[in-house]
Amino acid sequence: MNTPTISWNSLLSGYAQHGYAKEAVETFDQMTTNKVKVKPDLTSFLIVISACSHVGWLDKGLECFELMKNESSLEPLKAEHYACIVDLYARAGYLNEAEEFINGMPIEGGPEVYRALLSGCRLHENKEIGVRLARKFVGHFPDDPAAYVLLSYILATDGYRHDGKGIRKKPGCSWI
Repeated sequence: MNTPTISWNSLLSGYAQHGYAKEAVETFDQMTTNKVKVKPDLTSFLIVISACSHVGWLDKGLECFELMKNESSLEPLKAEHYACIVDLYARAGYLNEAEEFINGMPIEGGPEVYRALLSGCRLHENKEIGVRLARKFVGHFPDDPAAYVLLSYILATDGYRHDGKGIRKKPGCSWI
């Protein structure tokens, strides 16, 4: 990665992390329309798609994903890029589309892909997809507590409690 791209990614990230999705997209558009002499890399795309996800810009996020997929100078996409698209669909309430996307991915999704859709199922209280996906998640990653935790949240809306098979989530910590 070259220094100008790192600088532009820092700018994109700053906008995205502080809720300035419009500015992040505009800056990214400057990069992709060659208004500047810096080409976006996989990180640039990930930042902008994530910003779109957080503000509900499904169409713009999918447009960026298509640009990324069609850019021949980039490395192959990683699971985190696919997870970002799943998150984009899931946050927008398109849970069926997110599940179809997972099923059609050209690579094996990591746990982050499943977590993104399970979080969407929790947000939109979709038990059907949540339970079905949790089964796949547990089948692929049986020691990852996130599947059990997210599933318990999804099911808890009806008062159902799931024991999580004794797997415990590690408590978070902070340096503050």
